[in-house]
Amino acid sequence: MTYPVTAFPDQLSSAFLARATGRVRADLDRAALEAVTGRRQDVTLAANGRNGQLARVMRVAGRQEAAATRLALGAGRLDQAGAALRALRGGAEAVRLDALTAAGAGQGAAARVADEARTALSGALGALNTG
Repeated sequence: MTYPVTAFPDQLSSAFLARATGRVRADLDRAALEAVTGRRQDVTLAANGRNGQLARVMRVAGRQEAAATRLALGAGRLDQAGAALRALRGGAEAVRLDALTAAGAGQGAAARVADEARTALSGALGALNTG
């Protein structure tokens, strides 16, 4: 924007200069706010009036955020299932060792190991069902 310069200012040039100074000051304030916040104040002006493209971009961004949320929820469920399976493996290993030691001990030990196995399996299934 060019400003006419006259040797003798008159009322018209003074009014023009005052209006231009106010406009420049407002533009500087807006630019400073955008620089500090990192966000545009007038998004439509920044997109040159292409509201359709802007709406599509916003829609795609919303879908991506929703997909990221769903993936995070799925990852959390898989983590819970993995923890339950690790607990099941640990319980099965303990029951296996008890069964090997009780194999030569007789019927009473075998019944105790069977009860422990049922309890461990029930706990593991409960852990899997909660996730």
